[in-house]
Amino acid sequence: MTEATRDFAPDNSVFRLLVPSDEETRSDASFVDLAGQRWRIVDHGAAPSPENAPEYICVSYSRGGGRMPNPFDPTKPMSSCALPALETAIASLRPPAIWLDNACMPTHELAQRLCLQSMGAIYAAAGQVLAVLSPSASAILDRVRRNEVLGSEELQRLETDDWVSRVWTYQEIVNSKMVSFAAEGQTEVPFDGYNLLNAIGHAIAEYREAGHFDAYRFRETHPHLDALETLIDDWLIAETARRSAYRTMSAVVGRTAAFPDDYFYAVIGAISPARSEPNNANLSAQEYFMKVCENKGDFSFIYSSTPRASDDIGGWRLKPGQLGPLPPIVPWPCDGERQTGELQGTSLRLHNMARLAPGPLAETARGFIHDWLKKTVRSPLPPDMRDAARETLRRAGFTGCGEYIEMGAGLFFPQNSLGGASNYNAFATTDIFFNFGAPGLVLQPAESGAAKLRDVGVFVGPSPKTKETIIVS
Repeated sequence: MTEATRDFAPDNSVFRLLVPSDEETRSDASFVDLAGQRWRIVDHGAAPSPENAPEYICVSYSRGGGRMPNPFDPTKPMSSCALPALETAIASLRPPAIWLDNACMPTHELAQRLCLQSMGAIYAAAGQVLAVLSPSASAILDRVRRNEVLGSEELQRLETDDWVSRVWTYQEIVNSKMVSFAAEGQTEVPFDGYNLLNAIGHAIAEYREAGHFDAYRFRETHPHLDALETLIDDWLIAETARRSAYRTMSAVVGRTAAFPDDYFYAVIGAISPARSEPNNANLSAQEYFMKVCENKGDFSFIYSSTPRASDDIGGWRLKPGQLGPLPPIVPWPCDGERQTGELQGTSLRLHNMARLAPGPLAETARGFIHDWLKKTVRSPLPPDMRDAARETLRRAGFTGCGEYIEMGAGLFFPQNSLGGASNYNAFATTDIFFNFGAPGLVLQPAESGAAKLRDVGVFVGPSPKTKETIIVS
């Protein structure tokens, strides 16, 4: 099936495509023979922009399973799932060109990093994304083709499918303009993604209703179906430019990745379709992620429980060298396009922040919290709604200390204990919000009129009406 040697392509080519080759392939070129056709790598230089991109498709597939020799780079083994996925794409679509990570990723380290930083651009510029599922998924596709409802057996198959759980799947689907699906080995025309994802979303909703799952229990028992439901929602309703960093950070929690940096690159691709420039090649995945957010004017990544840089005067910059997903204060679906703000020198200005005043819960706040708990938790509520709110936040993924501050507008749960301190101000954002409240900050006032970030937290209550700009410096 395969015959290959090393291709001596320019090291600085970030964007490479597999193309069919009808001509006699030279002896020093790398190629692969699949589905009755010879395919070789062609270099296209920089990552594409939609207006000047060649016609090509991207292939999304599970990289689970074993490893095999890579016909395009003998020094780096490829997933044993890569060539079967590529063969499925060729047989079912006969595309003019293909981007597939194991084949098209540059070999030079800096070019590879630029390529990873530009994944959003590569997938956004493609004519379509073909998702190749495992062979067992063919039964799911067949049922949807026959307009049959998916049942618990099919949903459980999706729950354990490697493609559903991998972190790159989120970026590859939500950032694409057209998606289709095929099972490995399929040769017929792939199934329309809109119809399939709608059918899966409908089946999940019916399954949750029949099983009397509240949102928290469903995530606990079916984490990958829950992640797939989030992916479907984001692909259907959230444009890349309107998808906050916080929402995307939450969406990749619990997904699997081969390398810790993959979490950052997947989030970058999901919030920005822009290609990276050569001067970013030496930036770490975390630093480039923050740079993309800052350029976009979205500072919602600040609402993370990760440690802060010890040398940062304002205390808001994230500690360098974080591995794995960047943990949001609560990994829960949220609305809002971004946390608006801008950098001015060494100061961070955050807009639309609501100052929270300590005091007894107002009746409106009490009623809001009671209604939220009653609607989302299908079990008898504890006598004290404060305890119920804390336990529900824990089920949503909040890892805070458990303390809360009673505010007139609601309850504020800091990530870390404030140790009885009183010299602080608590704020909730009105730019990013949950169905139960919003992320928030605890600030230590300074004589200059600015403040230092002391902690992050979660506000539970209705969105406050008063807003102001705060300066963290």
